[in-house]
Amino acid sequence: MKPIFIICLLFASSLLSVAQGRFCKSYEDYQADSWVELPSLKTTHRGFGLTTGDKAMDKQLKREALVIQRSDTMYVNLRLVWCEKIRFGNGLADAYPLVGKKILFVTRRVDRKSSHRLMVSYMAFGLVGELITTSKVKKRACYILDSPRNGKYTDVMLLGDDEMRKLLADDKVLLDRYFMVKDRMERETASNILPLLREKGLVK
Repeated sequence: MKPIFIICLLFASSLLSVAQGRFCKSYEDYQADSWVELPSLKTTHRGFGLTTGDKAMDKQLKREALVIQRSDTMYVNLRLVWCEKIRFGNGLADAYPLVGKKILFVTRRVDRKSSHRLMVSYMAFGLVGELITTSKVKKRACYILDSPRNGKYTDVMLLGDDEMRKLLADDKVLLDRYFMVKDRMERETASNILPLLREKGLVK
């Protein structure tokens, strides 16, 4: 392969990695379609996962941006959300617009139920039991972002049985398929929920 061709390929790939971006600082801003525009935004395998190329702007993005959009891809900043007062930690989660101007995002399960399950498993069966349980609860779950910021963090809700009953209330076939998975922790995984919501047309 000729060197000039390799250079052209590298240049083309670098162009593909850069796209226009924007962000919202709060759910209220998202509802109002009030975005802060970014001249460019590219993915990176280090740190936050997204960079503008400007250190000051990157710092603001990491600390203040709740919802980030790069081209047609949306993310939620996990640093600024929690579920049942349990933090997700740092990083980004894949997000999707949901019916009713809500946001659905996918990440590991961190609610109190799974945390309690880990503690009980460890007390009853020791490290081996904890590792077995961890392998289940670490499967990705869906969360709904639809509330204003509460102090430093924004409260989010685990998308589980109760909310799925509401979302699929008028589609008994899909609702029955959802409940065909007998184990609740497995039923509430993103791999089970997302295909049903996409088929219903509630998320892209």
